[in-house]
Amino acid sequence: MVDMGEFWVFGYGSLMWRPGFEHSEQIRAKINGYRRSLCIVSRVHRGTPEKTGLVLGLDRGGSCVGVAFRVDAGIWSDVIAYLRERELVTNAYIERLVPSRLADGRQVQVLTYVVDRRHPQYAGALHPEEAASRVIGRNGQSGSNEEYVHNTVEHLKALGIRDHWLEAVGSLIRAQQRPVRCVVLPLSAAGAAGSDWWRLRSTSHRRLPQSPVAILSETLRSKDPAGLRAGRGI
Repeated sequence: MVDMGEFWVFGYGSLMWRPGFEHSEQIRAKINGYRRSLCIVSRVHRGTPEKTGLVLGLDRGGSCVGVAFRVDAGIWSDVIAYLRERELVTNAYIERLVPSRLADGRQVQVLTYVVDRRHPQYAGALHPEEAASRVIGRNGQSGSNEEYVHNTVEHLKALGIRDHWLEAVGSLIRAQQRPVRCVVLPLSAAGAAGSDWWRLRSTSHRRLPQSPVAILSETLRSKDPAGLRAGRGI
């Protein structure tokens, strides 16, 4: 049975580790009918109008594990005002009261913010590959969109919460960030009269740099830039 005499707020993103309001209790909680998703276009905080990013929202379908905060009745109106100022800047979210089951079995009504699918900032239900492609390289006033995703995943893990969809997005982003590590191995080419050739081996699946000659040229340029400018090249 849902207890209607208590005031609870449900957090599924940064609200879980940075609520910003006083609360008398916090506990893991689950809601049904909504899932955590990168479904809101960001043109300011994690992107720009020209190169938009993505931020989290609760979208219809599935379920979501997050953190519920109990708020004392005496400060409830102040907390509501704070949350509306924080969450409803562009009205991409809708304020909702939804049933939730707490980790200890209690059932309560929680206040949370779900995405408005009619809002222009709604990005739709994205596959991890599409979401990652719309996060990589995006930056806004609050920082890197990639860091936003990574930090969320790590905070969720620290709280013992696994979100496989978001983790898949994070893995795809990390795969794009992985640097190319190259090993240059000298080889004696048969019939080359003692000349040394170079073989480039990459430990990454990303495209290799230019030819070994270009790499050697860059090395010489860093050691003797004046000489190369004077025509003393390879």
